[in-house]
Amino acid sequence: MPSGLGGIVLQLCRAADSRTARSPSPERRSVADDECLGRGATLESRAYEGQGGGFLSLDGHLNYEVEKAHRDLVVDLRPVGGADSVIAVHDAFADSVSHRYEWQLAPEPGLEIAFGDTESGSRTFLFRKGDAWLKGWVLNPEGAELSTDKDAFKVTRTGTEADFRIVLAVGKGTPPTAAADGSTLSLGSTTYDLDSVGDHRPAGTRESSAPVRDVQ
Repeated sequence: MPSGLGGIVLQLCRAADSRTARSPSPERRSVADDECLGRGATLESRAYEGQGGGFLSLDGHLNYEVEKAHRDLVVDLRPVGGADSVIAVHDAFADSVSHRYEWQLAPEPGLEIAFGDTESGSRTFLFRKGDAWLKGWVLNPEGAELSTDKDAFKVTRTGTEADFRIVLAVGKGTPPTAAADGSTLSLGSTTYDLDSVGDHRPAGTRESSAPVRDVQ
């Protein structure tokens, strides 16, 4: 991965694996890497042989103290449409009362952060350090607020339900453009459907399943 940006992607993966915690406010739920309550469960785990990536499905409703907190995540560690690697994540939350949900990435100091551009119906954000970049696409952006706070980038939704459909790509040089259509995003000839990321099969790879286990 590009120097200076790999840690951002890894942070998101750690957050997915641990189903990390909520902020102190009972009205706010933060999808961040602040604190691990350890009450989540891995529902499914599959590796893509030959590239190191894979698919992960997690349940974290006990961590967030809501009725539903589900994450489906694809890590595609191969060149795709002008990117060195891609992560596609769908975080879905629901509860009987309204909450403010925050999805965030906290990059290392010294990165340039830009956000808010519209691209084929999605809204984008871009982290840069030298010629390395991380670009993100927020799908179905209606009702989502993009912001920065204390050097962290945030996507915020409020309501009894909140869905975060986000694709991240990393690389060097010129970031690629993508085509969005509802819950899908296409980079080059590869399409990621954020409503069924578990069905994603990278070209030229095989899958191996890992045993389902509880997250400690």
